[in-house]
Amino acid sequence: VFDLNGNRIKTLGKFPGSGSVLAFDSYNHHLYTLFGGGGPTRGAAFDEEGNPAKISGTFGDVTEPVAAVFDPFNRRIYVADFVTNISVYDEQGNGVKFPAVNMKCGNPPGALAFDPHNRHFYASATEALGCFYPIITVFDEAGNIVKTTGTFPNVGANPIAMTFDAHNNRLYVENGPNSVTVYDEEGHQITTSGTFPNVGGFGLVAAPQ
Repeated sequence: VFDLNGNRIKTLGKFPGSGSVLAFDSYNHHLYTLFGGGGPTRGAAFDEEGNPAKISGTFGDVTEPVAAVFDPFNRRIYVADFVTNISVYDEQGNGVKFPAVNMKCGNPPGALAFDPHNRHFYASATEALGCFYPIITVFDEAGNIVKTTGTFPNVGANPIAMTFDAHNNRLYVENGPNSVTVYDEEGHQITTSGTFPNVGGFGLVAAPQ
């Protein structure tokens, strides 16, 4: 845990048994961690101090999670999974019925972001080489595809992380090391004065104002 300046904050707990995909629930202040592989439980919850929080569900449909976001309006956790597409859970980790999202290129999702302004989700397709149309799919809370006036140009072949900044209503897409493209809610590219140097890895987050 760190503050916004990168200084580490000591916690009472140690987030035992945590996985590689995280989502924060701003309603009950729980941090959810998801992990694939075998076993009856595919996720866990913690309080802000890193202590385990008891939940009744198991996130049972999670197989190979790559990203997760929390929707504070319906208090649901949306999970992008390399195998099971998009799956949805309540705050207890119980599955919520959700249709299969028709991802661009027919490829599974690789990154996921939520726009709290219009309550839309943005999901990128993985390994989308050879696609001749935008590889970012937009859908609403019910799983319906949303058409945009923009085409999300210049997204890399395999965008590995996305985040939505609700302060300026911008979507940031990490295409790889030192490559971040920025879009408005409709998929029109925004020119930035900076170049996002030294960006790398598999995570991207916009700090709330």
